[in-house]
Amino acid sequence: MKKLLSILAILSIATAAFAVPSHMEVPGVVIMPDLTRDIIYDQGPYALAAGNAQLANNAEIADDIPGSLVGQTFNQVGVYCIQWGATGADPIALNVNIYDGSCPPAMAASQSFTIAWGDMAVTDVSESGYWIFYMVANLGDPITITEDMSLGFQIDLGHGADAPYGGFLATEETNITDCESYRDGETWGYPRWTPYSQTTTTGAPRDLAYTLGLLTTAAEAETWSTLKVLY
Repeated sequence: MKKLLSILAILSIATAAFAVPSHMEVPGVVIMPDLTRDIIYDQGPYALAAGNAQLANNAEIADDIPGSLVGQTFNQVGVYCIQWGATGADPIALNVNIYDGSCPPAMAASQSFTIAWGDMAVTDVSESGYWIFYMVANLGDPITITEDMSLGFQIDLGHGADAPYGGFLATEETNITDCESYRDGETWGYPRWTPYSQTTTTGAPRDLAYTLGLLTTAAEAETWSTLKVLY
């Protein structure tokens, strides 16, 4: 009996883990946000498709920075956070990781940043009843883009792995720059780093939708809290 109860407990834990969705895709819905921020690179969202990247699941999505940008600098990143499965609420923070590798990224980040929700500039781009916000995070000192560099993102929703689930929007599946994005999701059985196309039911490759920006020297005397109201 004890052995049976142990097996049932293990199965219960496994079922609970896999009940958290790895991704979401809603066919036919197109996201075309109208953003006016000054940016140096835009890899915008297209379809209502996203990978789960909740901190509570130790999940993450990463994508390469195009080689054409090598030598340029950035200190702002923008990403499109979406919540589904229940009514969305303001997240706690966004984790941004810089990797010195691409296609796939290096296993360990070379730089990591945690930006609180209240310290980001956000734009509501909600669509079809889904909580979607474009979040711009300031990373401080400019970062010079080198060959084989990637960006990774996690969202801290502050309520564990339960719904609402959270992740980041992807690009159109036919619009891949250099290589598709990669995911870290041991909860669902795919190790760090697994190609995005191997983690969804459709098998479609997708890039992560994100932007890069540079906060100019003339504005650096201002605080980020002041600057974000300009966006």
